[in-house]
Amino acid sequence: MKKIRITKRTHYNPCFWTALWNQQYYEAVENQKHDSLRVRDQKVYTLNLYNNEVQQKKTDQVFFEKHLGVVNFNENDIEQFVNRNYPKDAEEKLMSIEKRELIIDFENHFTAFEKSPAYLNLISLVKDKRIKNLEEKGNIATFLILHNLRNHVIINSFVEFGKQVGSSKLEHFIHMIRILLDSEFMKNLIYRYSIGHWIIFTSKEPFPLIDSPICKNNGEIFCVLNPFQAISINLNNPTNQILYKTVDNINQSMQIKKILISNTYREIVFTNESQAEMWKKSNEWGKRRKLIQNKKTFSELIAKHNSEEIWEINAYANRL
Repeated sequence: MKKIRITKRTHYNPCFWTALWNQQYYEAVENQKHDSLRVRDQKVYTLNLYNNEVQQKKTDQVFFEKHLGVVNFNENDIEQFVNRNYPKDAEEKLMSIEKRELIIDFENHFTAFEKSPAYLNLISLVKDKRIKNLEEKGNIATFLILHNLRNHVIINSFVEFGKQVGSSKLEHFIHMIRILLDSEFMKNLIYRYSIGHWIIFTSKEPFPLIDSPICKNNGEIFCVLNPFQAISINLNNPTNQILYKTVDNINQSMQIKKILISNTYREIVFTNESQAEMWKKSNEWGKRRKLIQNKKTFSELIAKHNSEEIWEINAYANRL
């Protein structure tokens, strides 16, 4: 029997995206000469929230968590899951299930995300410098939705919450798959994102990439797409504009720095070392480190900031 290879390190930000923060690789993508370059070998500068160090690392060494997408469950977990989700047919279903210890690796779902037009459009943006049509706008909207589902903070927070109420890590991934397979739900969510008020910001100073990049607050979304483009979507202000508005050469204000630092839970990736050192010395960074050090769980941090996404996903799960 062929031995199944289990993913040891799950990258919640894919390496091909993080690699854009290597200046040489970014320029190669601009000129469509990147196919021969290994994305996992590209070096970037990282600022770690816990050890407070700026280091140069390969993209394979950042934005990952061991066994994030791996679920171990045994006979007891199976019985709890069936009894909780299928109370009327629990006995019949349990009789038909082979009860044994199992391991499920959800890495294939994350890989499928990365091969979809939603993620590949991140590369097109670097080459084209713009969203060319409504199809590409829909791809970006889909990326924002899909990437938030694999957010390590949300996954870990659900796992922690699940332990309190007796549900397993498996249930979070099952709910995630149900969301993805519900075409009507996904279509409505993509449409809601697409008709929001879109602004694409460009900057001469590189935007950094954080570990939890889909920043949400009261119906507003902010996400850095690559070192020189970021997007803001106001879902509370639907518009009839065809694509989006552009704000060029934005001055990276204190507000943008606050948004990115307040959504950082582990580390930030930069294009250059000097920018990383500057952010390390900022008051916002010091405050974030103090907050992180005083919170022992992801659930506490989520409760402190941007909890709305947790409840949106949880509400979906509860209606199934």
